[in-house]
Amino acid sequence: MGNQRGRPMKARPRILQTARELFLSHGLDVSLDTIAAEAGTTRPTLYSHFPGGKDALLLETFAFLNDTMQPPLRQLLQDRQQDLPALLRGFAKVVQQHFYAPENIHFQRLLIQVLVQKPELYVTLEQRPSGRVLQALSDILAQKQDEGLLTLSDPEIEATAFL
Repeated sequence: MGNQRGRPMKARPRILQTARELFLSHGLDVSLDTIAAEAGTTRPTLYSHFPGGKDALLLETFAFLNDTMQPPLRQLLQDRQQDLPALLRGFAKVVQQHFYAPENIHFQRLLIQVLVQKPELYVTLEQRPSGRVLQALSDILAQKQDEGLLTLSDPEIEATAFL
């Protein structure tokens, strides 16, 4: 990414895009100085947007994975009248297309590496408000069970098995 200096409010997305590219191409060892330089900003600016430093930047970078899957899932879930098999097929298709996209596979590998090296970040990743795919599917199954369309011992376990 070129050195594009600009207004501070435009720095955050530029930093995130640059960090994504550099983490994918160079792994976790890329320095914050390198990210700042490639994003056309300074280290203090990077820290002003990501006060937690590299960990905060990593977490925001991984949020990208979940954020890109949310619009197709929301669109699918808006149609509450579709039958359960169609809903589950649609859900599976969205998840499969998302997780098997080449760029996302690289991010998943990077995420595994981060969680091995920094297991303390798992709790933070798990608690993010967006991208709770398992929770969304659990909620769907619980709703269908409440409507009498399913008999499940535990919707969350069933959702985990489905995924």
